[in-house]
Order: sequence, then C-alpha cells, then structure tokens
Amino acid sequence: LRPVGYKVPAELTATTGDCNDNAVAINPAASEVCDGVDNNCDGQIDNGVLNTYYRDMDGDGFGNPANTTMACSLPSGYVSNNTDCDDNDALEKPGQVWYADVDNDGYSTGATLTQCLRPAGYKVVAELTATTGDCNDNASAINPAAAEICDGVDNDCDGQIDDGVLNTYYRDMDGDGFGNPSNTTMACALPTGYVTNNTDCDDNDALEKPGQVWYADVDNDGYSNGTTLTQCLRPSGYKVPTELTATSGDCNDNAAAINPAAIEACNETDDDCDGLIDEDVKIIFYADTDGDGYGNLSNNISACSTPQGYVDNSDDCDDTDDNVYPGAEEVCDRKDNDCNGVVDDIGGSTVGNWDNSDVGAANGSANFPPCEADPDDIFIINSTGFSTSSSDKLHAVYQELCGNGEIIARVLNVQNGGWAGIMLRENLDPGSKKVSLKTQLTPMIRREIRSTTNGPVSMLNFNRPQHVWLRLVRDGSNFSGFTSIDGNNWSFAFTATLSMSGCVYAGLFAESINASVTTTATFNNVSIFRAQNLAAGLQQPATPLDGLSLSVYPNPTSGEMTLSVAGAPERSLHLEITDALGRIVRNIALPEGAVLTYPLDLSDEPAGVYYLRLRSEAGVESMQRVLVQE
Repeated sequence: LRPVGYKVPAELTATTGDCNDNAVAINPAASEVCDGVDNNCDGQIDNGVLNTYYRDMDGDGFGNPANTTMACSLPSGYVSNNTDCDDNDALEKPGQVWYADVDNDGYSTGATLTQCLRPAGYKVVAELTATTGDCNDNASAINPAAAEICDGVDNDCDGQIDDGVLNTYYRDMDGDGFGNPSNTTMACALPTGYVTNNTDCDDNDALEKPGQVWYADVDNDGYSNGTTLTQCLRPSGYKVPTELTATSGDCNDNAAAINPAAIEACNETDDDCDGLIDEDVKIIFYADTDGDGYGNLSNNISACSTPQGYVDNSDDCDDTDDNVYPGAEEVCDRKDNDCNGVVDDIGGSTVGNWDNSDVGAANGSANFPPCEADPDDIFIINSTGFSTSSSDKLHAVYQELCGNGEIIARVLNVQNGGWAGIMLRENLDPGSKKVSLKTQLTPMIRREIRSTTNGPVSMLNFNRPQHVWLRLVRDGSNFSGFTSIDGNNWSFAFTATLSMSGCVYAGLFAESINASVTTTATFNNVSIFRAQNLAAGLQQPATPLDGLSLSVYPNPTSGEMTLSVAGAPERSLHLEITDALGRIVRNIALPEGAVLTYPLDLSDEPAGVYYLRLRSEAGVESMQRVLVQE
C-alpha cells in the first residue's frame, strides 16, 4: 500500500535531493525565493535571490549607496534605493523641490530648484511660511507678512508701496513752520518746503501764522503803545516786533510824528513820549513893555510862539523907555541908550557926544564925560605949547554944532599958567575960522576972532573980575559972547559977524603960554544948546524984538517955576521948551500982553538943562536956559 506521503520513482522527478519533504515548494527543482529557506535545496539559503537594501539613516526614503545590507525583505532603516545624496539630512533627497528664500525670511519668491542637495538660499516647503509671495528675496524685512512701513518700499509685497503708512505733509511756502491745509503731499519723510501741520492762515506771508503776537502801530511810525492781539491773520494797524523799532512806548498811536524817537517840538504836545510836554524846546520870550523890539531879561515866560507884547531877545536894559535898546543912538541923557553898559558913551552917538583932539601940535590930553548933562560933570584938559596969531596950538574937547546954538562953561581952575576957554570954530585945523572966549582966572577975559582961514586973530580983552562963566552964541553968521559970575546973570562981551560953514565945532580948550609947560584947565557946568539940529546948512536967523525980556524963577528949580515976559508986543507968542538934545517937551501958546507971567511945571521931565524960547511969526524972539533938579 502506498504509504501516506510516498510515491514511486515514476511519479517523482527525482528520487533524491528534496531537503524539506514537508514543503512542496522546497525541492531541487524549486526556484529559490528569498524567504530565509533553501528552496532549491542546493544547500544555500536564498542563494541568488537576496535583495540589496540601502541604509536610510535620515528616514527620507532614500538610501545611502555607501551603506547597504542584503535581505529578502526591507529591513527597518533601509530602503531599496540608493539615491540619497546626504543620508544625514532627510530634506536632501532625490526629487526634492527647493524654494528660494535667500533672505531667510520664510517666504519664497516662488523660484524653485529640484535636486537632492539643498541649494544655497533655498528651503523646502516645510521650512517656509509660504512658497510664493516674497517680492524681494534679498531683504528679510520684505515679505507678505511684514508690516508695511513708510520707506518707499513695498514691505508687505502686496504690490503697493507704503500703502496705508504714508504721512500727509502740508506746503509751507512762506517758511513760517505752518502748513497750508489746501496744499498737501504724501511722503514717508518730511519733504523740503513742507511741514506736518496744516494750521497756516496765509501761506504767502511768513508773519501770518498761528500764535502770532501782533503789536498795535496804527500810525505806522514803528512804535507800538504795547497793545497786542494774538491771532494768525494780521489785524489792521498791527505789526510784529521785527517790524517795529519798539513794542511799547508810543504815547499817541494815532499820530506818526509822536513816538519815543521823535524830536520834541514846541507844540504843547509830548512828542517824544517821555511824559514831559515841550521840555527843552520851549522858547523863552521876554516882555517888551516899551515896544522897542527888545525884551526885559527879568520879565520872561516860556512859550512855543511869541506872545503878544514879548520878543525872543533879552537885550533891553530899560524896558520902560523905547529909546533905550541895543543899537539905539546914544544921546546925552544920563541913560545907557545903546545898552552897552556905559551911560552916555561917545561910541554910538551922533548927538551930544564929546570928543577931544589937538588943534596944532599941542601934545594935549583930556578927561571928560562923554556927553553934556549934569552941571557937576568935570572936564579936565591938558595942553602944551602956545598959539600964534594965524595958527592955534591947543587941546580941545568939542561937539559938532550944526545950526544955531550956544555953548556955556564955567572955568574952575587953570594950572601952570595959560588959558582956559570956549570956542566956536569952523574946523580943527590950526588956522581955521573961530570965535573964542578964554580966561586965566584973572580979572581979564580975552575974546579972539579969526574971520579968514589962516588969517590973523583979532583979540580983545575985557576986565571982568570974578566972571568965571563963559558963553558963546551963534545965530546964523552972528556970534555973541557973554560972561557971568553965577551963570544966570550974563554980561554982554561982544558981537561979531563971521561966515562959517553950517556945522562948526563947539567946545572947550586949554592953551599953554610956554612950550615947556603943560597947562591944565578944569571946567564944569558945561552945556551946548542946539536951537535947531540941521544936517546941512544954517537956519534963517531970527529977528529979535527990542525990549523983549524973558526970565524964569526959581532957577535952578525942582520943576515948578514962573515964566515972566516983559516988553511983549501985542501979538501972539509961543513958548517952546526943549531939552539939551533939542527935543521939544512943551509948546505953549501964551496970552497976549505987554507984560505977563505964566506958571510952568517940568517936574514930570528928567533932571537936566532945558531951554525956553519965545517964538513969533518972525522966528525966535528970546531964549533962556533953565536947570531942573530932581
């Protein structure tokens, strides 16, 4: 019987060689399969059918060709391929797709390389936040996840530069730091000519800006009164400090001429705003009470313009007399007429001034008051040498007498011999025509007349004891001489007719009788009466009336006196009273009558010598000299 599991040779391929009769698939004819069994019974397990496996250390499914093992099935940690390029990096494997991320920001531009080894600047998907979208793979701060900043770059790669982060800036045309809200630009940084604010009210005026402090200068003089407004636009009549000289101090902002720099004018206004009105500019005006154009130093006021009755000078030395002022003609009236500080000085007068000179080579000198005035004035004359018949040698003190008049003098003393006398002479030449009376203070008085130039002198002596008063009168070409012991009661000495020019020299003289001796003559009560001052020519001579006499008493007088006229004709007479300068102070129509008395009062006139003249239709009838004392 067939045993179970047995066969006959015919039924067998081989009767030997089966190495595992319990496995149909294991026999010499079997194909060796890799199953850890000797399937073809050749004595080798898996001979010729083992697989080569490659170590996959990094577990990336790709084996290391340099690290292999033989096995029927894939051992753990091995793979069937040997294409790995780096078995220490699971990312580096065949077919790996690498994404560019040069800036290493986790975002790729989308550029890829497919290769085993990692290219420089590349990553795999797992290493990236996104495989695309990076718009600048050279800047790690630029990627789709970056925050957009204002830098002129598309930081978040959305295709827009600085979107949502640009700043708005405002044009500042006038450079005042404040922008024009209607003129803007978008930028990341402040452009030139722009500012960050939009608060300007006028971008064409740098002064008009927010917070500007404006100072009132309504009158536009550069000075403010300190009033301010703070606002953007310029208020009318306001300025900023740089436009002003000063931000305060203007005391009248409605007048451009009034400010701290103004020059103070005399106008009753505080022009320079120092709190004072017209300081240092008011003019001092001086009262001109007498209306002569010159003011009184001690009576003054300050004003801007000349007040009525005032003048701008203080030169008057007597504001009660309109004949006394600087430059006035000095006359013999005991006043300083020309205000030069000297009374009756001869420098500024043509009337009544005394002068002195040698007549001939007398080598004389004199000391005398400049003008006839006070009877007590002393005249002292010194002279050396003596005269001849045709040529005088004397020293004279004189005035010019134009027209009719008289000279009177009292001789006080004659020293060292010689003569003291009075004269009326045509000129000061030694041989000029002359009439003179002279004395040596002896009982004898001498009269001298030279009727022709350089002609002989006619001399006549009079016995007149104590007659120390001498008087010469000119009436046209008629000359008379008188002597007196008291100056009131006159004794006739001589009369002569002599033709001389209209103006002659009336004066005193001293004359020596010895060439080696100086005679000194002293006089007082000296006066010259001018019946009429004629600049050229003589007045017509008066026609005297016989028997007419004129007298006054008392004489001297305090001013009140009585006029007595005897032998008056039965016709109208006028009494003229003149002062020593020939000025008429009274003109009185006298009543008719052969004998009359008339009260006179000169107490309102200054002290001095006055002359009384009776006039009729025919001219001067009689003259009388009166001394008024204070």
